[in-house]
Amino acid sequence: MNARCPKLIVSAVLIVVLALALVPLAGAQKGPQPLKVTLTPYENNPILTPDLDSAWEAGGVGRVRVIPYDGLLYMFYHGYSSGLAAGKVGYATSADGVNWTKFEGNPIFVPDEVIAPNGVTNYSIVLNDDIWLLYFSPWPAGKAWSDFSGDILVATAPSPGGPWTVAEEPALPESASPTDWDWGGRAFYSITFSPDGGVLFFNAARTMKAGRATSSDGLHWTKYDDPATISTLYKNSDPIFEAAPGAWDSLYVSQSVVRPTKDGWEMFYAGGSGRDSMIGYATSPDGIKWTRLGESPLLADPTHKLLFPEAIAEMNGTHYLYYAVVSQAFIPEGIAVAEITYQ
Repeated sequence: MNARCPKLIVSAVLIVVLALALVPLAGAQKGPQPLKVTLTPYENNPILTPDLDSAWEAGGVGRVRVIPYDGLLYMFYHGYSSGLAAGKVGYATSADGVNWTKFEGNPIFVPDEVIAPNGVTNYSIVLNDDIWLLYFSPWPAGKAWSDFSGDILVATAPSPGGPWTVAEEPALPESASPTDWDWGGRAFYSITFSPDGGVLFFNAARTMKAGRATSSDGLHWTKYDDPATISTLYKNSDPIFEAAPGAWDSLYVSQSVVRPTKDGWEMFYAGGSGRDSMIGYATSPDGIKWTRLGESPLLADPTHKLLFPEAIAEMNGTHYLYYAVVSQAFIPEGIAVAEITYQ
């Protein structure tokens, strides 16, 4: 159970023809700025699968976030009791980025029925100044799993296992108007902190575009707004990344997993022009204006399984991309990993 308090010191769904997917970035790990990027899947994928004897995750695992902490990698993951509905959060640890051991005290985050009557539909977790922050979208009572709350709430804890305290006010409230481009639920969010503050990237479930928000304390976030745009869709804020007409990702982009680099930012994202979901890559000097790398996705499944990037991490000089594998029937098959090579 998690109580709310008024003062504190201090998610993903892919909906269109595809459906729901299963990061974001942990901390302010910096990656290189490449001319070429390749992904090499691990030969023994998947590296994380559900424990069929644990009711809270027997239906599948997904939405992983990977954070370096105390000499290990911590992989937080969403457990589903059945299907791709709302769930709870647990974690596993690894010393090499490939072999993982689940925490015996899972699940570690279970919002009470007042805060999230049906569980959590999307979430992200980050470590900032020794405080753990867990951002999540509650699944309101009487709603379908796709109608999750537009509010992003935040909980804090002194350790990965909790206890978690949920803030009274949303960290990022529902958009102001039903005509806004990001009105409705935010399907996935990727967060990083630095001495300059926090940056949150999110995907709008309705329009499948990516937005950006910043924060000085992790509790209150302000969305990016270009004052030059005055249309009904963009009068309150603006997207920073969207589908490209005529490209392999012409129908949608989603699941933007973002982290800073020495020259700006990098983004791994899900995209497609039909039912397939593939993984693409883009870079940005400022986190607002993005350039795709190449004209093809970095990774696609030859059997047409759906791939969704979840988290980026670096261990012992090796960079890893963790991604969810989902069948065309939208059944989660586990979490896979690929080694990232920059050239």
